[in-house]
Amino acid sequence: MNMKNNPCVEELKELLKSFDDNECDHNLWVSQKGDVHISKIPMNLRADWRKSHKRIVKYYYDYFRGNGYVGESAANDDSHVTKLLSDLKKDWEHGSTGRIDLPGVD
Repeated sequence: MNMKNNPCVEELKELLKSFDDNECDHNLWVSQKGDVHISKIPMNLRADWRKSHKRIVKYYYDYFRGNGYVGESAANDDSHVTKLLSDLKKDWEHGSTGRIDLPGVD
């Protein structure tokens, strides 16, 4: 999924589905080229994982394990996916960088 290619809800759903919410914490981030990624955050690297991803332009609040922000249920939650895609598009259009908190994500 790339922000430059007018991403759609189905693309975001596929991305969310490809992760297991109960496996570990995750983070959604966008590269300089507009590619949207979700990374697994290893427990022993929680504080330093972003340093290893030099391509991160903007990143969103950590999705803590078991809260339903990634995985099959997240992908099937139409309001979650629609809101997330809307926020991604808005932030990309405005050129937002750094950490971007998503409303309602703890």
